[in-house]
Parts: sequence; C-alpha cells; structure tokens
Amino acid sequence: MIRFIFILSIALAFISCVRKGPDTPDFYSEIRSVDKLILSETRVTKMATVRDPDFTDAETLGDRAAAVISSLKVGQRVAVYSYDTYIQSYIDLSSLTPADVVVNDRDRTVTLYLPPIRTELAGRDGTLREEHYRVTGFRSDIGPQERARLKERMNSELLHEIESGTIAEASRESARAKALEYFATLISASGYRPIISIKDSSSRPLYENETGL
Repeated sequence: MIRFIFILSIALAFISCVRKGPDTPDFYSEIRSVDKLILSETRVTKMATVRDPDFTDAETLGDRAAAVISSLKVGQRVAVYSYDTYIQSYIDLSSLTPADVVVNDRDRTVTLYLPPIRTELAGRDGTLREEHYRVTGFRSDIGPQERARLKERMNSELLHEIESGTIAEASRESARAKALEYFATLISASGYRPIISIKDSSSRPLYENETGL
C-alpha cells in the first residue's frame, strides 16, 4: 500500500509538470478557430484535339470503316481546344480534437496532429479556348455539338486524372510544406518548439517535423 501511494505521488508530480500553466496559450482553440485552411491552389490546363479518324486510332471495325471514308475526303480537319480548371488543397481544422494538441510546458513543446490534407475542385472556365483550327477542302466545320461532346470527354478525362492521384498529389505536396511552415511559425512565436504530424485518411502520421523552425 505504501509502495502504491509512493508511485501514485510520483505520477501526479509528473502530470503537474506537463500540465498547461495558467499563462499557457490556448493553442487548441486558436488553431481550431481557423476552420478551413486553404493551403494551395493549382491551375490545370486540359487540352484535347478534334480530328477525323485514321487507321492509327482505329480500334474497332466501325473505327476502321470511318477511317476509310475519311481517307477519301479532300482536305484536312483538325482543331485543338483547351480550358483551365482549378484544384485546391486544404485542411479542415474543425475536426481537430483536444487530444490532437499536446502542450508540454516543462519541455516547452507543442505536439500537433493535423487532420489529413484534402483536395477539391475549386472552379473551371466555362468556355473552350480554340488553340488551333484548320478545316480545308470538303471537310465539315467543327460545330457546337461536337465541341460540347469534346468538352464532356475532357471533363471525364480530367476527373480521372485528378482521382488517379498524379495532379492531386502535386497540390497536396505543396500544401504539406505550407502547413508545416504556417503552424511551426504560429507555435514558435509563443516560445514553444513545434512537433507537427499530418495524418492521412487512415489517421496515421504522414509527415512529421520534429525540429521546428
């Protein structure tokens, strides 16, 4: 019994050392109040080409038949269109919990576990830009319906490219660096050493900064 009381006394003394003092900044409330922190916005230019079918693109019997018909026509028919879309990476700090902000006044450190970085579409140009247009001979003009179908295909391809991770990951990498710098500066300004982790969607540490600024 005496041994138990002795151990408990040591534990309580240790807790009192790491507990926040009365003058300790309220890092949790300050960080959580930021809510949605947009860290990176990336402009992505999507381009696509309209041309009459040829044998190099033919995959089916119908494509080959269309290529044969196209080869009998006089002239050229090719156009290139593009548009810009924007994706942004952000951290939703409203999901931050008190357990994600650990303040140790004895060591003058703040351990911060940030929520995962998310990526979303942030806008897109409404019209296609015509980068190149060449229709000669007896070829038909590229009309509004064909451009509308092209834009639908471009949208579908772009969403696939974003979901596949290549474009989104570049935006998230930029956001990670900015998040670490932003919160390290915030914590260091109060005289504490920052230890920052960014979680992934599985709540495992994805990136850690143990040295601070």
